[in-house]
Amino acid sequence: MKGFVRYIEQNHISNLFNESSFGFVGFQDDVLVQTAAYMAGTLARCYDETVITDHRNDFIEILRRKPLSIQFFPDTFGNSIALPSASSPDYDQALATLSTNFANDFLHQKSLSPVPQVKNQVSCLGCKGHNGRIKH
Repeated sequence: MKGFVRYIEQNHISNLFNESSFGFVGFQDDVLVQTAAYMAGTLARCYDETVITDHRNDFIEILRRKPLSIQFFPDTFGNSIALPSASSPDYDQALATLSTNFANDFLHQKSLSPVPQVKNQVSCLGCKGHNGRIKH
């Protein structure tokens, strides 16, 4: 835990208003931590070869209807699980892909910058750390 604290102190990218906080909570003390563990366990049964289940397609279909994104490691450019409405006349797949790739390139190149303005730009793009990624 001490090593993780050092990592956060060295690599944390604050938000635009410097209102972030960091700490540890016990599993039994926080419903959000329990929810995150439940989601991680469910996704593990879909993608982790050591615990994969035959019901993985059912789990993925249930989760697909929820407003979340899944980020895979190692980082690769690709489409989000949440697809845009086919009835949207303003949606342009090529423009969405190009924009997403440019944003991800910026995040990869600049996410560790010590310059305050660049830190704010990275934060605004939604980077959670040095390996943040934009999905479209």
